[in-house]
Amino acid sequence: MDENDKKAKAEIVMPNLKEVITLSPAERERWRKLAEKGKDWWITGVEKKGLPAREVFDAAVRITNEIK
Repeated sequence: MDENDKKAKAEIVMPNLKEVITLSPAERERWRKLAEKGKDWWITGVEKKGLPAREVFDAAVRITNEIK
């Protein structure tokens, strides 16, 4: 997986990268709040279908943190 990520970055991302923008702390916080709303919207919608959205989301976060 790591090798595929490196290859994709070298062959696709880097040749097409035009500009890297660093967000200010205030802008990052604004984005975080928007992402939180999107996450809550998804969890609510999936749970209405009777599926364990919170469990899936929490597991995804846990796994992501473990592989960092």
